[in-house]
Formats: sequence, structure tokens, C-alpha cells
Amino acid sequence: MHLEQVELLRCPSPHASGVLVAASDVTSARYIMQGVLGCPGCGAEFQIRNGISIFDTDAGDAEFSADEDATDTAGEQALRVAAQLSMTEGRSVYALVNSSARIVMALRELVPARLMLVNPADILSLHDPSVALAIAPAGIVRTHDMRPLAHAKFDGVAFAREPWPDALDQAVKLLKPGGRLVAPAGCELPGGVTELVRDEREWVAVRDSVASQPVGITRR
Repeated sequence: MHLEQVELLRCPSPHASGVLVAASDVTSARYIMQGVLGCPGCGAEFQIRNGISIFDTDAGDAEFSADEDATDTAGEQALRVAAQLSMTEGRSVYALVNSSARIVMALRELVPARLMLVNPADILSLHDPSVALAIAPAGIVRTHDMRPLAHAKFDGVAFAREPWPDALDQAVKLLKPGGRLVAPAGCELPGGVTELVRDEREWVAVRDSVASQPVGITRR
């Protein structure tokens, strides 16, 4: 977990302030390799092991399997994801859910954007994330839902496989207005987004703008 990515996480417990604070035991190139994420609000703690933030304790160190399209190379799939999310360098942040390590590494060569990798497949093949992902800040999260990710912080969220129930509704909350959401074509479009395009594999939608409340003007 890169130090800059900690601000993109929140305590999954339902309370007002979900800010997490990181305490590192082992740090390498600004990546917390071993440490703890703590919530000042409720006292919950979440371990960081091998650079991976663990919110789903049942998962342990188990690997997630990849679900890739065998007709495309990793580079072709990475190019597709980058185009779907309209990825750019700099301060833009994207969450990739269930993407394989091969595609993530190919994507890093195309666009060195800030990434949050949620339940990535074959991630242990990278060995040391502080080296493999060093080109730009990245975070790795193991979780059974999207609640550990901060709301309205992401420019795009992409699901590489059909997600768990409510995941798309949760993902909409993570997006900034105008942020993009990508999911398999068989998934139902959630509320709060407008479809841009779809093919036989995925659809791409954009987060609707949230209208601000009118401000009353009073005479003095």
C-alpha cells in the first residue's frame, strides 16, 4: 500500500468519520509492506501484509483466479481498459476490481496512473509491489465488498468479472461526477450513471452530476 493511497481508504464500519490512519512496521520506496490501518473513530484495525491491505480476514493470503479473455493479449486488454476509463496520468485515480497482475503490469507501461487494485488475480506473482508497481502510486486491497474505498475519490472503476451483489451500487458512490464505471455486459446498469457505450463484453457508463442544493439569497 503506497502511502499516498491511504487517503483513498475508509473504515467499512458504519459511522460518521471513516478516515484510516496507517502505522508501518516495514516500508519500502514509500510502500507499506507490513503494518496496520487503524480507525480513530471505532478502534478497528486492519492488517497490511506483503503490501496488501486486508479487510476480508476470511480471504487470508488466498489468490483470486483470473478471468481473462483468451483472444486478447495482456497488452490489448490493458489498452481496452485504459480507453474505457479514459485514463490519464497525474492525480487521477482508478480502481480495478479482479484484474489480473498481467493486465495491471501492461497497463502500467501504457499509463502510469494511480491505481487501487481490489481483489486482484495472481497478485502474488508480482512478489514485491514496491518494485513491480513503483512507476506510480498503487494500493492493493482484499475485501468482500467496496466499503473500504472512500466515496467520491475515483475517476473510474472497472470490474473485470461479474461482481458480487450491490457492488455496482457501491461503486457508483466511489466515483467523482463524470467518473466512469465499466462492468461485464450481463450486469444491470445501476442507478446514478448514464450508459455511454456497450459491446458483447462490457458496458461503459458515466457518473451523473449531482445537483447542488440551491442557496438562498437574503437582503440586508
